[in-house]
Amino acid sequence: MKISIPQPTRQGVRERVQVISSLARRLFHTSFQKFGNFFLVTDSVR
Repeated sequence: MKISIPQPTRQGVRERVQVISSLARRLFHTSFQKFGNFFLVTDSVR
């Protein structure tokens, strides 16, 4: 079974990069919110 990968055009690459960056931004946003709460707690403890 051979999977044929189409040659990525410039537009396709740009779209893929946008999708990946948006996913990463969403992940980072949620993790940063959790880390922000964590840092707020540690700062208040200190």
